[in-house]
Amino acid sequence: MMDGMAKKIAMSAFALILAAACSSSSGGNAGGGGAGGASGQCGTQAPSAAPFNCLATYAEQTQANCEIQASFAYAIAGPCDGFQVAAFSYGYHTIKCGFDAQGALAWAERCEDAQVWCGSFCTRSTSGPATLPNCVLPAACPGDAGTD
Repeated sequence: MMDGMAKKIAMSAFALILAAACSSSSGGNAGGGGAGGASGQCGTQAPSAAPFNCLATYAEQTQANCEIQASFAYAIAGPCDGFQVAAFSYGYHTIKCGFDAQGALAWAERCEDAQVWCGSFCTRSTSGPATLPNCVLPAACPGDAGTD
């Protein structure tokens, strides 16, 4: 288990990596016409389907993200460019779920530490804005900001 300061540093690093890496794809999947990838899925999935598995509402997603207890798992969430975003990092991948102003699921993005999505590090759901929001979000769960 990480102490409070280590957790705070890790959360800050995660927020910066998430903003830089996952926001790099815009207008669909980079390399979306390529062959292969994880099961050949390149931007053809709904945000509620694999590999995203986002829940129907912002409240449900944020709660689910906070229920996973692991020292290498982090959840961040908050308003971003007109959306509510709940993001989760677990080891080698990060999943961002985007919700509209009413909290309904609108889009998703998953980024890996290897190019597994048709030649790209990230894949997006079929729905969502042409350019995904890019914000530094705060910790979503009690204790993740070094308060425990």
